[in-house]
Amino acid sequence: MSTGGEGGKLVRGKRDPNRRVIDVHCSQHGGPRGFTNLAATKRDDLIELDPHVTGGCVIILDEKAATELFDTLEEWLGLATLPDGPSPR
Repeated sequence: MSTGGEGGKLVRGKRDPNRRVIDVHCSQHGGPRGFTNLAATKRDDLIELDPHVTGGCVIILDEKAATELFDTLEEWLGLATLPDGPSPR
């Protein structure tokens, strides 16, 4: 099920193009790597990050914050754009 319907209503059997669930690790609650789910959802001009997919602690990024996070991840992963294009992976 997905919450991609209008008003966050559940939609059966349809993938929400504005939502991704990413396998991550929670250092607070433990468990093996990839055990925890992180839901990333695009809501209008905001990005919502929901650790554990429970709605208990939701992180909301506006465009500036999302861009800053994106740039930081690019840098840390060695994917920053060079003058001749992206760096090799």
